[in-house]
Amino acid sequence: MPWFMGAAWIPKFDGDKTKFGEWRGQVEAMLRAQGLNPQQQADFLLGVLEGEATRGCSLWNLKIRILDRKWQKQDLDDTEEGDDLLLDQLMVGLLMGPIKQELSRQIWRDEHMTFTAVCKEVQALEHELQEGEDAILSQRVTAPTPRDNTADLKMLKGQIQVELQQELMGEMREQMKALSSA
Repeated sequence: MPWFMGAAWIPKFDGDKTKFGEWRGQVEAMLRAQGLNPQQQADFLLGVLEGEATRGCSLWNLKIRILDRKWQKQDLDDTEEGDDLLLDQLMVGLLMGPIKQELSRQIWRDEHMTFTAVCKEVQALEHELQEGEDAILSQRVTAPTPRDNTADLKMLKGQIQVELQQELMGEMREQMKALSSA
């Protein structure tokens, strides 16, 4: 009888169908009480089986493995769809920089590039960047620093004030003339 995480003893199931209902109730109660993830639940269930039940699980496990192998072979045969997904994941995972930029350009130019070819290209680009760490990859361009324009701004402000005063004075004189002649 297995013992699991401080829980009560659960009898092992040997494949006897007359005892299955009682055994199932005990196991379900145990699993609910323990709060296990699916992997732990599967391990627990495999641990409480013996005899005929264990052989049945072994056959089931063998069938799952055969289907898994077929699925993996199918994936290898359908590399185009798998490559697209892998390429997308690779591009999302790369940090912004020269490697990601160059790969984006190459994939855009050659849409039929495989995941394997892209991985080789990444390695080649990384190798080039490591060799050329001392070389200048790009030149920095800086704008000239602006000269002190405060004097120009003060002079412009003064000119605008003088023009505005002259306009206002001219308008006021015209209005005074119009009022005095009326």
